[in-house]
Amino acid sequence: MSVYAFKSFEYPTSSSGGAFPAIARALYEEVGDEFIVFGAAFNDDFSVKHFGKKYRDGILCFQESKYVRSDISEPLEQIQELIRQKIPVLFVGTPCQVAAINSIIKKSGCDSDSLLTIDLICHGTPKSELWRGYVKLIEQKYGKIKRVCFRNNFTRKKGRTFVELEDGRIIYDPDEMKAWMRLFSTCVSLYKGCFNCNFRNKDLNRPADITIGDFWGVQELIPEFKGIKDVSLVIPHTDKGQRAFDHMVSKFLNESILIKECNDERWRVFNPHLFEQTPIPLNYDEFWDNYERYSIEEFYKKYSKASLKYKIKRGLSDMFEKMGLKYKLKYVIKHFKR
Repeated sequence: MSVYAFKSFEYPTSSSGGAFPAIARALYEEVGDEFIVFGAAFNDDFSVKHFGKKYRDGILCFQESKYVRSDISEPLEQIQELIRQKIPVLFVGTPCQVAAINSIIKKSGCDSDSLLTIDLICHGTPKSELWRGYVKLIEQKYGKIKRVCFRNNFTRKKGRTFVELEDGRIIYDPDEMKAWMRLFSTCVSLYKGCFNCNFRNKDLNRPADITIGDFWGVQELIPEFKGIKDVSLVIPHTDKGQRAFDHMVSKFLNESILIKECNDERWRVFNPHLFEQTPIPLNYDEFWDNYERYSIEEFYKKYSKASLKYKIKRGLSDMFEKMGLKYKLKYVIKHFKR
């Protein structure tokens, strides 16, 4: 198994290093206009769903992180029909979504040679009904939303998140978004099944042809990436996935990309969401009992403030990262736990 660090400087809107749009572009240039990409995008009401687009029509809506469960029910029949017609398809989603696609294609008896799948490194997905409540709160306070950004890679100094409104205003780090990201990072907003995921395991048995995600600790592992932010971790699992990755590299090697194979086994320690189950929070059941009991406004007031423990943990993490010690300490701690 080969593990790569990848950075494309052509895709600043990508949350990580741009591996997904680079692979999609290479496939499009190889197979032509019929090529269809399926990814997660916002609906008009800012719920999240999967749908398909021809690459030439633009896949920008599939880029950027969306920390909400995406609905994949609508495109299932469309994907089957495209595969039946041997039209090239790229599907990117969480491991459980890729597994669902694989299962349906297998049951249909179709040859899946024209399907390439990418799964995302994932520690769990927040419940969509909770997100709908937070959209309501944001619009009640500020006005109609035009765009949501969970992870601001464009103007970092202004805020980690932002919402753009229909009237043109941009609100950086609104309290509701900060609260949402806290719920996500502390895991209380996740679906319960995410705490017992079949696809986080020591053997890296994944359902997709390729796995991509943030490459945490890459600056510590590969000198060429020192000082470079938002780098992709890319792991091809199948011959099809390796061919697609190699083809992408050969197409764009002379352009503005940086790619290195990682042979330092510490990458496993720095990227635990591939291998270790997310622990269920102690207050998980209480949190969802309260969600059922209160209105969204009352619920938000109860859970809008960051706990002292969260503030200390986040502050120390940011401080150690600025000092260049975060991943050194993580490795030492992991070593002593063993």
